[in-house]
Amino acid sequence: MKVLIFTDSRGQHKGTFQNKKIFTEKLYDYLTKKNISCDLMLCPFKWTSTLDFIQCIEETHLNPDTYDCVILYTGIVEYSPRPLSNFCDAYYKNNDTISFNKLILNKHPRIINNKRKFFKKFFGKNNLNVKNHSIDYKGEHTRSLISINMHEKYVIPYLQKYNNNVAEVLK
Repeated sequence: MKVLIFTDSRGQHKGTFQNKKIFTEKLYDYLTKKNISCDLMLCPFKWTSTLDFIQCIEETHLNPDTYDCVILYTGIVEYSPRPLSNFCDAYYKNNDTISFNKLILNKHPRIINNKRKFFKKFFGKNNLNVKNHSIDYKGEHTRSLISINMHEKYVIPYLQKYNNNVAEVLK
């Protein structure tokens, strides 16, 4: 059996306890001790989201068919309200090269990908209008990377294509 764990690492905030393992690292250890081949992609992007996972599939950096099970532990990054300056950093920043080796290394620096480029391709350029939230953070308007409607209309149906070998665990 071969398992992929792809996570945004937010099971716990790693910065507060550098010498302890977070949930997905513990899961990886558990599976490998059971002699299950396991790849762990622990927050490979600076702002790791479900859409990054999909981008990796679409650009053939990942092939879910090579795994018996994919544990997708994402969701908080794309929905959490972020100040517009942070949104712009996540959405428009430079476009680092993505590769399987970079995904698997789990080391800094994280991959910084221009999310807008892939979002435009995936959602269509006319479907990118995510509204600002009515809440400000430190004097800035806030916005999420995608809306619930985008998730329901595009993300869920995409992941359902892999229903036989993708276990989606959204937080």
